[in-house]
Amino acid sequence: MSTAATLVPASASSTSAPSRAVGRIRSIDALRGLVILLMLVDHAREFFFIHAQVSDPMNVETTSPSLFFTRLSAHLCAPVFVALTGLGAWLYGNKQAGGGNGAGAASAFLLKRGLFLVVLELTVVNFAWTFSITPELIYLQVIWAIGLSMIALAALVHLPRPVLIAVGLVIVLG
Repeated sequence: MSTAATLVPASASSTSAPSRAVGRIRSIDALRGLVILLMLVDHAREFFFIHAQVSDPMNVETTSPSLFFTRLSAHLCAPVFVALTGLGAWLYGNKQAGGGNGAGAASAFLLKRGLFLVVLELTVVNFAWTFSITPELIYLQVIWAIGLSMIALAALVHLPRPVLIAVGLVIVLG
């Protein structure tokens, strides 16, 4: 199967001159969508399971199967998002994998996106938690961690593949 068959064209204009295939890979977007739906279920868990308050929803001895499995499925979301971020960075930067922009462009994009997420966590997300412009306690949660990971990935995209594999193994196995 050709690569172009799995891409959704960025523009549907048939009048443009054919160039390289540019677009999105449907299976990656579908997986992202599934993960977002699983996270929606987990975030709505408090509303639906308000009657079943437990100290730890992952404790099978004190938790109903429905509550346990909604929480378990959410535990798979963060690793999938991280893997898709790495895959997206590789596709964005790899010129041989469908017309990427190069490591420099991928690095700049990841750095800007990561810094944006860190600022977003420190401002909007913290305000949403505290309703204070100058909170006494600053919450650094998931958006912060994703932002810092993208900043780290901005540096890592310049490393050779064997070093990246070693770093990945250290992260996963460590």
